Amino acid sequence: MASDLSSAEMRIGQICSGDKKLEEIFQQGIDIHGSIAKEVFSLDCHANEVKHKYPELRTISKTIQFLSLYGGGALTLSSKIKITPDRADAILKEIMVEIGVALDTGEVDKKGKTKYEYPKLTSLKGNKEAAELLVDKFQIPSLLANRVLMSKKPVNALMSAFQKTTEECQQILDNYFEKYPGIDQYIKDIIEFTKKNGYSMSLLGRKRRVPAVSSTDKGVIERAVRQAVNATIQSLASDCLMYSLCDIQENYIDDWSNIAHKYGYASDSECPMRVFATIHDSIECEAKVEFLMQAKEIMETCMCKYPEPLKGVTIPMLADTEHGLDWASTTESFENLHEIYKDIYEEEEE
Repeated sequence: MASDLSSAEMRIGQICSGDKKLEEIFQQGIDIHGSIAKEVFSLDCHANEVKHKYPELRTISKTIQFLSLYGGGALTLSSKIKITPDRADAILKEIMVEIGVALDTGEVDKKGKTKYEYPKLTSLKGNKEAAELLVDKFQIPSLLANRVLMSKKPVNALMSAFQKTTEECQQILDNYFEKYPGIDQYIKDIIEFTKKNGYSMSLLGRKRRVPAVSSTDKGVIERAVRQAVNATIQSLASDCLMYSLCDIQENYIDDWSNIAHKYGYASDSECPMRVFATIHDSIECEAKVEFLMQAKEIMETCMCKYPEPLKGVTIPMLADTEHGLDWASTTESFENLHEIYKDIYEEEEE
């Protein structure tokens, strides 16, 4: 079983910066990446619909958020915005379905999705509806959209059309910081503090010393301040995870003999769960099948608490939990557990 903090670094970014708009988004519990994409790209749908209607723009939004916290600029963003040949092919086929040129076979695949027969991608040549979809749904400039459809190799042309110039990426970043000024000001404050003191400091007092800020090399200085900003976010996120880990171990696993009765176990029984690792923003544990729901509750209860110095925080921390017999078969659904683990149940019954 693994419980993973949800958008931990973005939540920490809001806590550190005090950005009011981000605070509102997290308090409402709506899709953070979808919300920012909606704001930055002026999308005409609810934030929770962005993931399905504008998946590429949501991905760009996600990249922007992490770059802002890690000190990346327009050049880095430009290098990150791209799609694979398979995705380009899928986009063009999605457009074929939307404009009605793909043939519904009447069959469905293993995931329950309708199967279609597609004409050659070059058949979209000169199609105005297809061009409008590329412009509206994927924000590709009209001229480039038409070039994609006129190309003999539309997949390659679409991949190129998705790429953004450094100037375009700078405009995207400027829009982001204009919409979320708290993040922008926080980064500026950390950079100023670091250049003055030679280190940055997290809200819990952890220091990241970066003597390179006193270098005469501009590139070295820029790298140092990126590390300084990043450290204030990463260290606080890590401290929150470690706090949760200690809570699980000390108040549940180590104290099992005193709380076992609450879960229907004898006080001298062995604790039916154990933590064995942390990976990034997640805590990994093993639990007996019959204790999975209780283990999930314990993990998420502990992981959604903030350390004592952050008790005044106004946004919730959330965690997502998945389970399985091995990492290749994990699921976030906790329904039909008896069916998923029937072999184990049958062994225990025997």
